[in-house]
Amino acid sequence: MNLDELAALHAESLAAIGQAETAAAIEQVRIRYLGRNGLLPAVMKQLKEVPAEERPAFGRQANAWRQALDAALAARGETLAGGPAGAGPAFDASLPGRWFATGAQHPVSRVIDEVTRIFGRLGFTVADGPDIETRFNNFTALNTAAHRPSMDAADTFWFDDDLLLRTQ
Repeated sequence: MNLDELAALHAESLAAIGQAETAAAIEQVRIRYLGRNGLLPAVMKQLKEVPAEERPAFGRQANAWRQALDAALAARGETLAGGPAGAGPAFDASLPGRWFATGAQHPVSRVIDEVTRIFGRLGFTVADGPDIETRFNNFTALNTAAHRPSMDAADTFWFDDDLLLRTQ
């Protein structure tokens, strides 16, 4: 194979890309020229048979053919697809945002809700109170002695002199 035959294959491949009317036809052209058993890989295998003085020019021509084929296939594919990839409508900030589904409820929260429903059907109610209490409500009103040893573990989370996290 010589440079003239390579140039003829180059022109033939570009003409085939120009005549392709569907994405499937473009894929067939790509396979015919660039595929594993395509014409360009066959030409590259024949590079060792080209005389040594013509080999650099032949290799440059074959690489230029590959680049031209890749570019032409991509351009023709975009043309048939209706424009460049991602060329959709412009962003409109005046439209409302998309709603994304949030995650699921935590398993502990599910169990608490289910236990609350079960006991609610049995006649019980849930009584909520503050998480921060005074010393009086947390200990004194419950008749807990001021220096009782069990208070050492219970009165460790103080906010100021009289407020602490509820422990009971």
